[in-house]
Amino acid sequence: MLYDCRTVADRDRGIEAAIDAVKRGDLIVMPTDTLYGLGADAFKPWAVTALLDAKGRDRQMPPPLDGTVAVRMPLHPVALEVLRETGPMAVSSANKTGQPPAITAEEARAQLGFAVSVYLEAGECVDRTPSTIVDVTGDVPRLLRAGAIPLEKLRDVVPSIEGPEE
Repeated sequence: MLYDCRTVADRDRGIEAAIDAVKRGDLIVMPTDTLYGLGADAFKPWAVTALLDAKGRDRQMPPPLDGTVAVRMPLHPVALEVLRETGPMAVSSANKTGQPPAITAEEARAQLGFAVSVYLEAGECVDRTPSTIVDVTGDVPRLLRAGAIPLEKLRDVVPSIEGPEE
């Protein structure tokens, strides 16, 4: 079901429905400060599997497993309300693998359909830049994916950071 979070009544019902869905192990789509995210309870293995299946990820070719996880806190009020009640979630971009990321919940629904229980619509994403990913597991931080924060700005804070080409 799609809830228009731009109206107070629908927003409250939608957030409650999303929280209930995540607690059941169902998938939701919610806005973030960059793109729409496809989310599941990070501590329910079947929910994470459903997330990967919804995206169309090949089970024979999983992403590289290196013993690390990416941690991110979205700066969107709807996402924050959901996370406040659900705790940590596994979240990926709300799109099929290989397709452009959804910039509205309606676009996500067109790609993901009935695999998702609750869609939270908050309008078109303003900042469509993906998040920046930095690996801090080694002695020197290394930029894995440039996104909202470019390498030059990261070097203002962490001069020793390595770029992907280094």
